[in-house]
Amino acid sequence: MYESLLPKYLFVIVIKITISNNFYQFEPSRVTEVDYIISFLGSMILEKTRFVPNGSLVVLMLTIFCTYQFFLQGSIGIMSSDLKRSFDLDAAGISLLSSSFFYPYVLLQIPAGIILDRFGLLRVTTVSIFFVGLGCFLFSYSQSLFWAVFSRIILGAGSSFAFVSLLKSIKAYFSNEQFVFVLGLGETFSTLAVAFVNSWSSRATTSWGWRPTMIIIGIFAWILCFLTFKAIKKGSNKGEDQSDKKDDFNFSVFKNLKEVVKNKHIWLCGVYCGFLFSLVTAFVSLWGVPFLQRSYGLGVVDATSCISMVYIGVGLASPLVAWLSRFTGQLFFMLIGVVSSLVCFSLVLYFGPFELFYLKLLIFFMGVSVSVYQLAFTVATDGLNKKIEGTAIGLVNMLCMVGAPLLQPIIGIILTLFVGEAFDGFEVYTAKQYKVALSVLTLGLFFSLFIAWYLIKTAKFKKSQIA
Repeated sequence: MYESLLPKYLFVIVIKITISNNFYQFEPSRVTEVDYIISFLGSMILEKTRFVPNGSLVVLMLTIFCTYQFFLQGSIGIMSSDLKRSFDLDAAGISLLSSSFFYPYVLLQIPAGIILDRFGLLRVTTVSIFFVGLGCFLFSYSQSLFWAVFSRIILGAGSSFAFVSLLKSIKAYFSNEQFVFVLGLGETFSTLAVAFVNSWSSRATTSWGWRPTMIIIGIFAWILCFLTFKAIKKGSNKGEDQSDKKDDFNFSVFKNLKEVVKNKHIWLCGVYCGFLFSLVTAFVSLWGVPFLQRSYGLGVVDATSCISMVYIGVGLASPLVAWLSRFTGQLFFMLIGVVSSLVCFSLVLYFGPFELFYLKLLIFFMGVSVSVYQLAFTVATDGLNKKIEGTAIGLVNMLCMVGAPLLQPIIGIILTLFVGEAFDGFEVYTAKQYKVALSVLTLGLFFSLFIAWYLIKTAKFKKSQIA
């Protein structure tokens, strides 16, 4: 038994020593991001044993769950043509079908954190993934808009536990110094994986139709549910904390919720995150493509290609943000990120048109800048009691995602007021009207800038926050 484990241990130890000798020969006591990579990958190699119970496999499964729910958020756009024919929908009906996912998703972020604090990762994640799979099956068999919307609500409710569970698992299995880096790796994996899944689903929908595609996606969800259950069972159960032990932990939902809601620091981090990430939830997800088509004269393919640069920027920059923030300080890096986001977005919105190459470059750097949003989760939970971490993460994530159900329709209402008619498509609006309506996002970025500056001015000078 033990002989079979020896090659795995030797593999990790040899790589560790080799890299350490090359990178740290002048500073042998220094611990950098290379340690995190080796620890993370090495522990995944050894995860099948009970000797390294650090939950890397748990984090991997929940990262896949996050990728899955990211795909579900935008799946209506991929299948919109077929869905219009199946349910006889216009643009307003498609908007209703798409947005029905986000309302339960946003509203359940705080309850998701509370439920995680109370029942732990094992029960919560397996049940939520099961219901996501169930929602996929219900959606595939829907014969009316009512049942399609109902199934999307189930999908949104189940998916609301994905990101909070991932953050909770990272906090449970990794140190505070590793938190942002591991989250950055997960962000990179999710962003790049979503691009692949979107490509596959578009081909599958074209070849087989949207109903068989959703059935396949539902089957995958139940497979993921089983694998996640097994991974958490094999872990060290750190994700369960003491919330399952009533003798040791007298849990009070309302007391913990009150403690989180009264914490101004958590609210500021959440609002900062929400306005910054609105460049993804409001601009990229809905209004970016029609704006580029109208203002830059691009076709839908080129406009979509440009918008996708945001995801690539976020994915590639996330680990880099985690590394650089260790030298500049997390709060200072949050300030730099929102300033550069504001500059890039303003150039695209007000100073175009640019050539296609430079436009893609600006949008890519906008994605790089937006990637600092993840630091708000670390800053918000720094120093909190572990019993309320899940609730705090839920509040921050709720505010982070509020751009989809709130800012999308606000921008649409402004555009509708300009043209004086009901919203029925993007092509009726002029470039100038888009610029005025999308200025809502510019104002939000200025507000995030003020919050970042305020947090720096009022924060205690901790090494984990300010260099």
